[in-house]
Amino acid sequence: KKKKMSEAWVPYLNEITKDGNASDAAILGIADALIWAATPGFKLTTYEVDVTDENGSVVKKTINEQKQVLDTFKALGSASSFWINGKKFMILMSNAEDKQVIFRQGKTGGCMMATGKCIIIGLFDLDKNKDKGPGD
Repeated sequence: KKKKMSEAWVPYLNEITKDGNASDAAILGIADALIWAATPGFKLTTYEVDVTDENGSVVKKTINEQKQVLDTFKALGSASSFWINGKKFMILMSNAEDKQVIFRQGKTGGCMMATGKCIIIGLFDLDKNKDKGPGD
């Protein structure tokens, strides 16, 4: 019996999160950022947020997190932030050669990397994993 794509990817998610450094993880399609598999705490959604424009006015902005992930990889080296899992993250480092992005917001952050077929994302949350963190 052939496994569904998401079932086939579960061992990879388990590997990413097994030591507690990553609190959530996901594997997305490279072409469309559709979720192939994800831990329960990971989601990509579309929603509106209030942002301040260049004139100081508060305006509504539609956030499509799938598009944000794809656009971040299209603009490696020039993108400074993106939205994922309901939060805006600052890009600390991106590498076009390795197709890797390191990002953070306060006590949360993560890493995402593109391969030939998929995007792998690992997220950390220092409030959830008080004894673990990036680099532990």
